[in-house]
Amino acid sequence: MKKKSRDWGKTMQKMILEAAPISRSGNIALYPTLAMNNIGRLGIAWYEYGSPHEPDRSDVWLSLQDAGGAWAEPVNVSGGVSYNNGPSLIWAHRGGNWCCAWHSWRPPGKEPFIVDGDVTNIWFCVVSSDGVVQSPLQALPGVSNTDYASLAGVPGEGLQLLYHDRLQHLQCL
Repeated sequence: MKKKSRDWGKTMQKMILEAAPISRSGNIALYPTLAMNNIGRLGIAWYEYGSPHEPDRSDVWLSLQDAGGAWAEPVNVSGGVSYNNGPSLIWAHRGGNWCCAWHSWRPPGKEPFIVDGDVTNIWFCVVSSDGVVQSPLQALPGVSNTDYASLAGVPGEGLQLLYHDRLQHLQCL
C-alpha cells in the first residue's frame, strides 16, 4: 500500500494508483511525461506511432485525470501530421492550463516528413484544465534544428523552454 501526504508529512492518506491509458489499440507508445496540476490531478503525455505500418509517422497524445482520479480518453495534441516525439508536459499555474511541447520533423506549412537535412522544430499547444486542445504552434519561429523540449515553470517569469543546449523563455500563456 502506498501513502501520500498533501501537508508535507503531517498526515498521510492511502493512495490508489490507476494505470494511465498510454497507447491506443496496442500501438507502440514511448517517452511518457507526467505532470501534476495545482489541485493534485495528473496529466500524462507520450508519443505513439500511428501503426506498425506507419513507422515514419507518430503523434503526441495527452490524457488528464478527472476529479475522481479516472483518466480521460487520450487526445492527439500534435495535429496528426509528421513525425512528432519527445513530449514535455507542465501545468502552468499563471494561466491555469496545461502546456505540452515536443519536437517534430515538420517545418511550418510542410508535411508529413523531412528526410534530407533532418530539420526539426519545437511545437507546443495549450490544453485547458477540462481537456480542450488549442491548435499546435511553433515555439520558436525561424529557429530550426531544435529538439527534445523540456518545460519548467519559473515563479514570476512563466515558462522556460530548455532544448538541445539552449534555454528560452516561452510565451505560451
